[in-house]
Amino acid sequence: SNLATSARTLSGSDLVNNSLPTALGGVSVQISGKPAFVYYVSPSQVNVLAPADSGSGSVAVTLTNSAGTSSAIAANLQPVLPGLFALSNYAQAVRVSDSAIVTGVAVKPGDLVELYGTGFGPTAISIDPGPVFTGAYPTTNPVTVTIGGIAANVSFAGLVGPGLYQLNVMVPPGVNNGDNAVVASVAGKNTQASAMLKIANS
Repeated sequence: SNLATSARTLSGSDLVNNSLPTALGGVSVQISGKPAFVYYVSPSQVNVLAPADSGSGSVAVTLTNSAGTSSAIAANLQPVLPGLFALSNYAQAVRVSDSAIVTGVAVKPGDLVELYGTGFGPTAISIDPGPVFTGAYPTTNPVTVTIGGIAANVSFAGLVGPGLYQLNVMVPPGVNNGDNAVVASVAGKNTQASAMLKIANS
């Protein structure tokens, strides 16, 4: 509570030398003594992109605003901690063939879909987390995906924006009609079990 005086989302004018800002609306966050990149602030929620850090384990997180600096809380820093972006428990996805957003809309076996997430770890070419960039950089560690418990072909997994990973996944044959859990795995870590894709075989 009391994280910011009002809600504000990053806009293009907030970019500093083409990099995400480390303060927004008078709010800044430090993780392990390093400034995080701020995307959204509100009285009850702040969204940040963690700074580069080769360490792991317990780290201190603090927030500073016009009232001062919060007490530090501990967070567990890990090299990878993947998660899929989801809306109402449906994985946010785009069907490649027609660029249709299919979040909560049925896809069928053989469809190639783009899934989006965060925390899939390092890329083959190291990219600093703050600067806005164009291009696509494959993950160092292979990413696997299952849909309804069936292995799906992953043709690409990589970083496509600051903190934003894209997975290109073919819906496999044999998946049952209806809602099916979609789970991505990297370096022994799985995404949340609650993300779903709706499948229609016909």
